[in-house]
Amino acid sequence: MNTKLSERSLANVTVFSSCALLFIWVVPETIAFRHLLLIIGAISSGFLLRKNLQLIYPLRPANLPLYILFSLFIWVAIHWSFFSLNSELEFSEIKSLWVRTFLGSIMGVGLGISLRKYSSLCKYLYCALFSTPLINLGSYVYASVLNHALILPIDFEKYFFTKIETAYFGGIAAAVSVGQLVYLFKCDQYHNRIRKVIFWFLGIILVLVSAIISRTKNGMLIIAILLFALIIIFIMNALRGHIKRSSVYISAIVLFVVLVTASMIHNKYASAGWSNLYDDVKVAIDIDKNTQWNQVEGEPIYPLNGKGETVAVNTYSRVAWAAVGLRLIWQYPLGYGSINHSFDGMQDVAGIEHGHKGQTHSGWIDYGLAFGIPGLLILISTLILNIYFGLKQKDQLNLLSISISCTLLIFCIFAEMSWKQYFESMIFFIAFIVTITAYKDIIE
Repeated sequence: MNTKLSERSLANVTVFSSCALLFIWVVPETIAFRHLLLIIGAISSGFLLRKNLQLIYPLRPANLPLYILFSLFIWVAIHWSFFSLNSELEFSEIKSLWVRTFLGSIMGVGLGISLRKYSSLCKYLYCALFSTPLINLGSYVYASVLNHALILPIDFEKYFFTKIETAYFGGIAAAVSVGQLVYLFKCDQYHNRIRKVIFWFLGIILVLVSAIISRTKNGMLIIAILLFALIIIFIMNALRGHIKRSSVYISAIVLFVVLVTASMIHNKYASAGWSNLYDDVKVAIDIDKNTQWNQVEGEPIYPLNGKGETVAVNTYSRVAWAAVGLRLIWQYPLGYGSINHSFDGMQDVAGIEHGHKGQTHSGWIDYGLAFGIPGLLILISTLILNIYFGLKQKDQLNLLSISISCTLLIFCIFAEMSWKQYFESMIFFIAFIVTITAYKDIIE
């Protein structure tokens, strides 16, 4: 009895720390509190893992994503020891960012164990996942009250955080909503769970509104992909007779109308780039002919696209940087060694003159520049294998795990996830979802 009580207490501490961390991860000037929560959560998770060693031993196929994920830290040590192109910078990140990332990964494992063993704790995580869009919406409402009228998204500048936080954490919340809706509509008694269905539908709408007022293209794109996937899943299940056709068709139509309406509103206030996206991308990928990418963004005279119009600066820059990054990964397949500064440093190594000192704005490319093709294989194979094992037993938590895996695989293509706390939180989420999948195999 005492052992059970002790384990439940550890689970409570882990879930509380994780939820609090999710709430403040995007709030500025909270790094000391984030450190405290990471330490508390990692300690409680370490004791939980000690009580649940069957998660990692004996060896079983479903554990493979977890083993591969933690091999990342071995690769980082090997890279710094033998392959680093800036060992001083890499070691400074190992002592700070990578320590936080390791603590977060242990915390993610503990969170996965906690939710598998005590499903009643899931509701606290679900609420915490929506904290970022809620904070964003709250700041918008507060600014509108001070303005005595609703502020147009184009005039809303009083963010607590930047667009990437809105897109990333909103995307994770949307992914969880999609996974839960798939589960609820597959259940034989889903019509008795109407309140849960409404909750997750409202969660999606909240994330969409948050993306609109922040004018985040990345946020709208990942939500659109997720909702299109959900609509397709609904229709396929209806055609197979797994769920009532009338209910699923109504739900699919509602989702489609909501998505189209949100997209129209977003396009009205978003920065330029959507209308000529294809033509601008064609110009941007020709990095040898159009070399404006190597100057400070906004300073050069940008080329014309196939329509005779000047390319959208944000589209041109990000696509061109990504193309340069891919070339550098091919030339230096073992990576530079810095999560935060590899694009800048790798261009110096390659002798490329450049005014842009930031990243490529593609999470996978920036991460590939940092830790090369081996590093990319570690994380991407972890997510793909997690989807594979999750699909074998599609319970509620495994569907959540699958949806987050798919979201991260796609989102990191076009969003700058390899940067400071975003990277730390990504590894936290990956550790969480692979633990969920692995522990399901133990239960069975």
